[in-house]
Amino acid sequence: MDQEGITNDGNGGFYISTEGIKKKLDEHPPAIYHVSSDGEIFEKITPPLSYLNYAQNRCFEGITRNWDILYIAQQKPWGDDTFNTTKILSYNFKN
Repeated sequence: MDQEGITNDGNGGFYISTEGIKKKLDEHPPAIYHVSSDGEIFEKITPPLSYLNYAQNRCFEGITRNWDILYIAQQKPWGDDTFNTTKILSYNFKN
């Protein structure tokens, strides 16, 4: 796991963002792991196929949580981003 970011889950555990394996993104895409304070993996969240087909650089970087929403920064700009910007994705894990 290539850990890029970490944020608490509000219950003693963590969400960890990973960038996946760049040369094998179809097999090992970027993901968010929900883990306990002991390191047990509760859940692995992967992006939908539509994201994998659209994103030019599919690697996750930083992550933060605001209540029920995770915010995940992309590693690099996509083709439709303006110069020196990148996307921040959101994931509502309660819906």
